[in-house]
Amino acid sequence: METHADTSARVLVIDDESAICRIMTRTLERQGFEASCVSEVGEVATTLESSQFDIILLDRSMSLGDGKPLLPVVLAHKKQAKVLFFTGELVDTSELKLVDGVVQKPINGRDLATTLRRILT
Repeated sequence: METHADTSARVLVIDDESAICRIMTRTLERQGFEASCVSEVGEVATTLESSQFDIILLDRSMSLGDGKPLLPVVLAHKKQAKVLFFTGELVDTSELKLVDGVVQKPINGRDLATTLRRILT
């Protein structure tokens, strides 16, 4: 399995499914990123205030409803981090203007790493 130790970017994954959190965290770490995940909606603001991240991956479609209500909380930290939706759905133009990009599901680890590295440059 290929890793990229030169990547020290910190990534926060926000997804209400703990299994997705574990998979995404492991995938990102294998690609050389420092990865954290928040699966409890109520912990998002606290996590963002207590730690700095280079990229925030926000699940747009959560079982509790879509991730859009969390977007203002996440965007408050946009000066410090790039914000991306990750979703299996289409994202309309008005939403695209609010974020730095979209990662489409299903997610391939290498493709994800390439996308994140490109966004960081």
